[in-house]
Amino acid sequence: WAINDLTAPNPDDHLRYDPVRVRQCLSNLVSNAVKFTREGRVDISVSARLHDGRTCVSISVSDTGMGMSPETLDRLFEAFTQADASTTRQFGGTGLGLTISRRLARLMGGDIQATSVRDRGSAFTFTFLADPARGDAAFLSAEKPATPGRVGRLRGARVLLTDDNAINRQGGRL
Repeated sequence: WAINDLTAPNPDDHLRYDPVRVRQCLSNLVSNAVKFTREGRVDISVSARLHDGRTCVSISVSDTGMGMSPETLDRLFEAFTQADASTTRQFGGTGLGLTISRRLARLMGGDIQATSVRDRGSAFTFTFLADPARGDAAFLSAEKPATPGRVGRLRGARVLLTDDNAINRQGGRL
């Protein structure tokens, strides 16, 4: 495994995007790469560039696995498509993961593209658009705990807090 090329327009920028959907797409691409690479390697690279005031994030997952024929590649994103019947028997799966992932990527303003060479491997590039996160970057960083001075900066902000314990829901104001 190799993760490289972690670049962004400004590494200190915080981005707003749907982490659940990004994780779902990336998880599908990585698990496919691992599943179809018996030996060799899987590489993941991430880059970002500014695009019309937003950030276009590009995540590439490439492998040195079994690859695909041009015919298979042409129909890869169709629902229930696998290389052939033996692929389903040997590797499992329904053939929906890439179809769903591509739809999610497109809903996030991006796409998933694939290239492949039989017996040499495949490369999938997942792109999506992210917005700059608004607000105080210090509060957006999970690495820094809240302190009384920093909590004061939240005054007037709309925050939704939930708790299943009635005692915890009773409380004061910031």
